[in-house]
Amino acid sequence: MRPPSARGIAVSAWAQAASFGAVVVAGLVLGHGAAPHLVPRQQGTSLTISVTFQPGASAGHSAASQFQRAPVAVLEAGSLTPAAAGRLGPAGVLVVRVRAGAYAVCVLPPREWRPARATASGPSGWSCAEVTIGTRPAVAELTFTAAPSKSGGGRK
Repeated sequence: MRPPSARGIAVSAWAQAASFGAVVVAGLVLGHGAAPHLVPRQQGTSLTISVTFQPGASAGHSAASQFQRAPVAVLEAGSLTPAAAGRLGPAGVLVVRVRAGAYAVCVLPPREWRPARATASGPSGWSCAEVTIGTRPAVAELTFTAAPSKSGGGRK
């Protein structure tokens, strides 16, 4: 049996480091690997996250069905540290519990959709809204519109 070459070991180590880095980045963005702060049911405030659509916005299918199961991240303002995460339900709504503070509530929209208004700072590709949570239940609503169609007008 031949001992492994230095190049083979280096390639293997680099591949492991790259996959670990990908898991860390995904955890930070989605809030899984970085373990969001779990707020006990009796503590924290209810935050309802919902998506709405501009009148007449259509990208082929029902707008709400396209956002079903879209990833949501609630990030502490400034540091963008995950505080809660989840996925939108069939009605385009997710309810989480968070402590009082300022947050960026971010939704990763399907590529056929874009935010109807300018968004707060957040991860690239995500649409975010700023919200400040106190002791009363709060709502963060993000409005979307269909992205302009890229079909038509091509070269012949």
